[in-house]
Amino acid sequence: MGSCLAKKHRGSDNKNRTHGFREIFYRWHTFSFILTRMALRLSKPASRSTDVFGFSILELSIVVAILAVVSVLGLEVAAAYTTRRAYSITQDRMAAIDNAIKQYYHTNGYLPCPTPITNNLATDTGIGDCTTTGLTAYIASGGLPFKDLGLPISALLDGYGSKIRYFVTISLTTNAGFSNIANYGHIEVRTGQLSAVCGGANLCEVTFNPIVSNPADSTVESTGAVYAILSSGSDQRGGYNKFGVLQKGCQVNDTHIDGANCVGGTTNPVLTKTSGDGNDVILYDSRFNNGNVVANYFDDIILVRGKGDLQ
Repeated sequence: MGSCLAKKHRGSDNKNRTHGFREIFYRWHTFSFILTRMALRLSKPASRSTDVFGFSILELSIVVAILAVVSVLGLEVAAAYTTRRAYSITQDRMAAIDNAIKQYYHTNGYLPCPTPITNNLATDTGIGDCTTTGLTAYIASGGLPFKDLGLPISALLDGYGSKIRYFVTISLTTNAGFSNIANYGHIEVRTGQLSAVCGGANLCEVTFNPIVSNPADSTVESTGAVYAILSSGSDQRGGYNKFGVLQKGCQVNDTHIDGANCVGGTTNPVLTKTSGDGNDVILYDSRFNNGNVVANYFDDIILVRGKGDLQ
């Protein structure tokens, strides 16, 4: 099992960033060339037949139009660069958090608990507590315990200014609990479509799937994810800022793919399983994204781990 963070690599992002700078330079160079040519014309002596020289209204209109186009294109390129940079920052911080959680496990033998997502980072102790962050009977969810993980506060926010959310299986947050083969991950991850879109839940690809009940055979382990970290993406739906304030609430019964992972304000009912154990959490990963279909819009960034990823 591995990460479900299915996005472009940093190398690709750097390549796009370089392309954006080249595009801005090319357009500005073209505009500067035109202005230089016109300035040279302006510096020429007047015609013998007239004492008037300069530009016609048509020529000035062309210059103004070119300037407007270059300005708009420059703003678009700058906006695209800002978006790519925010995404790159999110990737880097989530990778650092993932490494910190793994290190915590190797040091302690179990997973850390979250902190309340509504905590103000200026006063947050950074110490996890599963008793105050329960999302279901099996899953705790909230902010990252930065003190437990040895992370700076700046590493807890994604590139869009929202707290990166942490989901963890509660039974695996103690040494005895994690070492018990009967305890397994309760996070299910799907990579297909919502049932309303793909024609039924069975048609959705499941990469991490908790078993229905504890295994009778102690040699059997579930493939459910043990923890997940999630960015609410550029739309910030369900995201909390550094002061612990909800930036944009979830929509009740949201049928959009992007709303399926939302936890904030009104919890989306899709988030919790209604069958099997009843308290497992279903998350959806980035392979849902299809910007051409409104119902399939998705900008969340998710990374999940199974028990085997920590060995």
